[in-house]
Amino acid sequence: MLTRLTTQLLATATTLLTVGMFLGNMLLIYMGIVPIIFLIISVAIQQPTKVEFTKPPEDIHVWVDQTIDINRPMKVSGGQGIVVVGEEIPELFELIEGSNFKVFWKGTEDTEESINYKVRPTRRGQYHFNRLMWETRHVHGISTNIKGEATLRQTTYVRPRPFNVMKIRQHKTFSKMIMPSEALIKLGIPTTDFKEIRDYNYGDPYKKINWKASARAASISDKPRVNTYEMEGKKVVWIYLNTARRMALGRETSNSLEYAVQAVLGLTKFYLSRNCNVGFNIFSDDLMLKTTTTSGGRLTLPDLVPDSQLDKAEENLEVVNEKDESFIIPDAGKRQELIINRRLLDIELGSSKYSLKQTVNKCRGHILGTNPLFIIVTSLNPAKKQQLINGLLEISKYTRRVKTSRPTTLIINILGYGLTVNDDIDEIAAEILKARDIGEEGGIRGLGSAVINWDPSKQSIAEVLLSQVSRIR
Repeated sequence: MLTRLTTQLLATATTLLTVGMFLGNMLLIYMGIVPIIFLIISVAIQQPTKVEFTKPPEDIHVWVDQTIDINRPMKVSGGQGIVVVGEEIPELFELIEGSNFKVFWKGTEDTEESINYKVRPTRRGQYHFNRLMWETRHVHGISTNIKGEATLRQTTYVRPRPFNVMKIRQHKTFSKMIMPSEALIKLGIPTTDFKEIRDYNYGDPYKKINWKASARAASISDKPRVNTYEMEGKKVVWIYLNTARRMALGRETSNSLEYAVQAVLGLTKFYLSRNCNVGFNIFSDDLMLKTTTTSGGRLTLPDLVPDSQLDKAEENLEVVNEKDESFIIPDAGKRQELIINRRLLDIELGSSKYSLKQTVNKCRGHILGTNPLFIIVTSLNPAKKQQLINGLLEISKYTRRVKTSRPTTLIINILGYGLTVNDDIDEIAAEILKARDIGEEGGIRGLGSAVINWDPSKQSIAEVLLSQVSRIR
């Protein structure tokens, strides 16, 4: 299709020729012939007509903040002219090197070019490189640009980085990490897999005493140290993640929920490496009045039940349908880690509409008879304390206390106020709020739960959990 420039040249040539012949002026006639000659030459020159891209690999698996090298080779055929190529980058991806937009000249022969750039995902999730767009332009601009696009269908799975489990599995450590109670009682056949060194308890065989470790830590009040080994038996860990609105505390790419997901992934890796069966589920202490969806079918954050009506609303929703929200039943092995990892990619605020009590009740068929360790990853808040207590009371129905000082429930309390600090005043306010939330631990610890406070702005989850391990001196 001809452009406006072509119409203007034709109009100019016609006007000059008409006026030149009317006045008998050869100069005007020659000037009218020049645009016509220019158009004839331009029509003989064709612009590039086709841009073909090499199909990329279907899936990419990377960690958060890992650099991704993107290379899009292409072949341009047809005439000659200017070629413009651009690619859409998924949201929350940062361009760190190169460019996803390229302009180059195509000569008379077919040309092979490529777009090369580097991006870095800033948040976990599932993203798509959908399309490459291209456009060719005539060298003289006498015809409209030819546009096209190529569908890529390349999916990128961005996973949060887990902490290094091997650091916590050092043999010469006195471990305070909580393990499922089935691994602590003397049932089953001991294996040759070393687990930890712990204090001597009444009834331990003398042959299990580690005399060297006991000598290094010897004092009047210290107990001897005992080697323990993994037992053959079923050890189960249930991990519950809170997806309430307040877990958005922080920035879009580094908020409490993102760090909570990292903690879940790290804990999953740790307990699977200790031959435990790990299950996973989500909950929310924001009870909801209704669920709304947009015209595109995407879930929006629903209205919330006022805090004064939480107990009554929770009782009204006591009966839950297991099909409403899927959960991952306990299992072991690398495959279970991949399943939980894939589930974590889709976790968003408001992903669950059930409280902790309802969620535990929903999983009861897989909990009965296993006496598991429960791990709750959340952010303590005075207004939601009663809901957490209700959930802990429900958990107590499925656990039995054994003769050990270790609790059956571990709460990872994420203190995300430091993620919003911009100046000294914000930092003071964050410290006050942290002190308030930590003050809520008293009634919770009394229910047989251990609380680990984690400030993501000051330390990593690996440092927090390593603080549960003390070296024998």
